[in-house]
Amino acid sequence: MSNHSFIWSGFLAMTITTVGCGEAALPSEEGEAKPSAPLGAGAPSSTPHPRGEPPNEAAIEQWISLIPDVLTWTSADDLALIDGQSGAVRQIRSTAGLGGTRDLIYDPWQRRAVVFELDGQNGEIASYAVEKTIGGHHMQPRLHEAWVDGDARLLPSPLGIVVFEESYGERWKVLFNDQESTTSVPAPRPASAWITGGAWDFTIHALTYTDVGLLYRRAAKVTWKKIASPDTSGLNVVQVGSPPTARLLHAPARGDALLFDVMGTDLVVRPVKGPNAGPSTIIPLGAAGQRIEHAVAFDGGAVALLLISGDSRVLAIETDTAGAVTHTDVLSLPGQVRQETRFFSHDLATLGRRHALAGTSAGVFSILVKRDAVGVHLSLEPGFNGSSLRGPIATISPKPL
Repeated sequence: MSNHSFIWSGFLAMTITTVGCGEAALPSEEGEAKPSAPLGAGAPSSTPHPRGEPPNEAAIEQWISLIPDVLTWTSADDLALIDGQSGAVRQIRSTAGLGGTRDLIYDPWQRRAVVFELDGQNGEIASYAVEKTIGGHHMQPRLHEAWVDGDARLLPSPLGIVVFEESYGERWKVLFNDQESTTSVPAPRPASAWITGGAWDFTIHALTYTDVGLLYRRAAKVTWKKIASPDTSGLNVVQVGSPPTARLLHAPARGDALLFDVMGTDLVVRPVKGPNAGPSTIIPLGAAGQRIEHAVAFDGGAVALLLISGDSRVLAIETDTAGAVTHTDVLSLPGQVRQETRFFSHDLATLGRRHALAGTSAGVFSILVKRDAVGVHLSLEPGFNGSSLRGPIATISPKPL
């Protein structure tokens, strides 16, 4: 049986679920400091392991499946610290309230939330220290970090905040943790980005588009107070979505990465090793006008979750060791998924080993990602109340080992 036929038969058997959620009361806290279709599964735990050893197999599952706290925005454009299990808002901090594009990350090395806000032309990067107290996590007042003459997206890193900037040209920069040093290099804005490496030197990886339909991988090495110009390699396939919507997912369990793109009414999935994309698997989406806005990995990329705009859904894709699709599941979401045509999105995030959070115009939704011998299965957590919340989303995770 061909890959297309296999996936199509699986697609016909998929169950699509839609639910809503209620409103929650929001605690208020002010203050500002001065500057100085498809698949799922569980990924590596993003919370510190509890002290002691679990006594039995059942306890092991509970031990590794703890759900961490989360940072989100609210429908009133404030920054919220929420309980990842229930969606209950624990604390709110005011933002610049610029009303335009925004981004949000959690920096586990400096233990801080970092936000970008754009008023249409000019932007600001600010941070909020996140302290662990007896009563749980607590955000400190807002601290200005940098101005941006244009749009930007953020990534955390061991040495500082990685900023992909589109202002007077397109640049990658690092705002180093000494709060004084910044270095940058000319480089195109990324459609997907992640980092690999250690505490004192790491590499920024990205997928970028071109006006002529080519896809490029770029990798820039970063050391203390220095970022190198990215090495560039063209993939052996072209982008097929128009406007472009290809996303590249870091998938070490599959050897390197997975490439996703939309072609007409189908999703195209390919394993990628360096500049070489392997054979494709086709997954019917059922309608035209769908886009991939973000992708996150579970189990090292053995399962990928894709946030799809158009029909607003999350698609889980399970692959074998060769990167071929073996099973999929899809979950419909209320509201509209925000389209991100210039950068990558942070409206989808992993939440511990078995969950993800997805943001739409109707709220933030908690998704249970189960994996068994049959495949991967998605469902909405009914006890999570996120109707007053909005993306972007960032999980409060520990510093990577």
